[in-house]
Amino acid sequence: MSGHKKTFILHYIKIFILALLALAAIVLAVQNQTFLAQEISFKLNLYFWEGLSVPYPLYMIILLVFLLGVLLTSLAGIGNRFYLRGQLKEAVRKNEEAEKEILSLRGLSLRNSGHGEGRGELI
Repeated sequence: MSGHKKTFILHYIKIFILALLALAAIVLAVQNQTFLAQEISFKLNLYFWEGLSVPYPLYMIILLVFLLGVLLTSLAGIGNRFYLRGQLKEAVRKNEEAEKEILSLRGLSLRNSGHGEGRGELI
């Protein structure tokens, strides 16, 4: 199989798996609708202050925590991407310097070896 065909097939397998996961999440939510709809309030009791939050449905709390996780993971991924971009630029710069040095050393060795003497050319 060619590389393009493998990528094409893997793409559809990935879509199929994601569709199955979405279907499972929908079935889970529908079957547990009454449990997910119950309201929960949070209590914070410090020595000098006590607080009670407004009651929120459980599904909203789960959704907010999930979205917070997506946001934090995305921010970590962006930071990692900038770090890797800097590493790549540094590696490319060092590679270009090494290539220039190799070319200059090749030219130096050809001039010193005596090739092309009398004709004024380098091989």
